[in-house]
Amino acid sequence: MGKPDQKRVTQSDIARMARVSQVAVSLALRGHPSIPEATKLHIRAIADRLGYVPDPSLSVLNAYRNSVRPPAYRSTLALLTNHETREGWKGLASASQYFDAACLRAEELGYKVEPFWLREPGMTHLNASRILVARGIQGIINAPQRRARAHLNLDWSRFSVISLGYTMTRPAFHAVANHHFRSMVILCRRLRALGYRRPGLAIMGALDERVDGNWSGAFLSEQRKNSTGKAVPVLIPAVPEDWNFSTFAKWFRKHRPDCIVTIHQDVFIFLKELGVSVPSDVGVAMCNVTNPSSNHSGIDENSALIGRAAVDLVVSMINRNELGIPVVPQRLLVEGTWRPGATVQRVTAGPRRAISL
Repeated sequence: MGKPDQKRVTQSDIARMARVSQVAVSLALRGHPSIPEATKLHIRAIADRLGYVPDPSLSVLNAYRNSVRPPAYRSTLALLTNHETREGWKGLASASQYFDAACLRAEELGYKVEPFWLREPGMTHLNASRILVARGIQGIINAPQRRARAHLNLDWSRFSVISLGYTMTRPAFHAVANHHFRSMVILCRRLRALGYRRPGLAIMGALDERVDGNWSGAFLSEQRKNSTGKAVPVLIPAVPEDWNFSTFAKWFRKHRPDCIVTIHQDVFIFLKELGVSVPSDVGVAMCNVTNPSSNHSGIDENSALIGRAAVDLVVSMINRNELGIPVVPQRLLVEGTWRPGATVQRVTAGPRRAISL
């Protein structure tokens, strides 16, 4: 006969042997920063000696209790911004949608999100770290930076940190972003299903760099696989000053795309100046439809889902006491959704109106 089942070791058993409270044991086993490191080691050693194993049923029960009772306020999450002005970050595409959704999700979990401007007069990186710690902030969400390949230098070891998008490259943190490559694939395939055969990509190089080249990479990949004739070269000026009507008009007149894939609203102005009608003469599909009330066709990046996912990720890191710069950064990518809009149409096989340019 086998031995009768031994009584499950509980956190109360560990607390009695360690001569601490059960709450202290719970916090220590979760690596909470409020427990001194020596006490954590002592409690963990006793837990190992007793053969303590967390009860999965109790974990499920605790998760259920947390989901049905109103969350108490726990802490503030900082949205770290680094633009020239305090409100400058709000000018970035989708930033307000990220923030609004993040605030709602944080409230559901007992947190709140507040912007923290790193360029406050007299602010240094050292001061910023001290202020964040003094305010009891454990979680940081790095807002999209002013430009690609940004670098920030704080005492990251004190915080659970994630980044929104690809612009924060040093240090490399876990990040939440739209799946820009997959979103562009969805866009290109929708255009092809509508009958467009010569789409052209026209965006500023700096904006393609902000999404880590995923827009141009996916577009060129789809173009290579599907082009039956001479493909339309991409228009991606490296210098911002080269993005203008003259450059666009020269490209459009020479290559005559039947649809333009872009992120820039001024493409509509350029086409109007050329006497080209949208969508009857040429379609326009947006890489990111930032205004939900617009009639633009293109990709909805699901920015609200990105904002919520950012909060979920950083809160889970806080709960695991996961601090500092990760050894291997991970990416949580949210797929975009096609919006039909009114700036593309189904293209028939017959000849289209000749455009006089």
